[in-house]
Amino acid sequence: SEGGAIYMENGPLTIVQSTFAGNSATRSRTSDRATGGAIGLLNSNAFISNSIIAGNTATEGPDIRQTASSLVAEYSLIGRSDGTLLFSSAT
Repeated sequence: SEGGAIYMENGPLTIVQSTFAGNSATRSRTSDRATGGAIGLLNSNAFISNSIIAGNTATEGPDIRQTASSLVAEYSLIGRSDGTLLFSSAT
């Protein structure tokens, strides 16, 4: 699966007042799509506001994985508060 909860390709994504926790995703060896424990983004623009995205697992990007995408987040917790990687990005 590409995104444990959401996979977006070539589109806008808006998330407001939401919680994503306990999701998981693995990457197929034959796919170059973005994986993310909660959200996978490929060629997309995402806006996240007043949300929690934490406690997810994936082979790449434990909570959010973005490839050739942009992400704007405000008033949100993404990842863990102990300094763990918040999201991963590939170009």
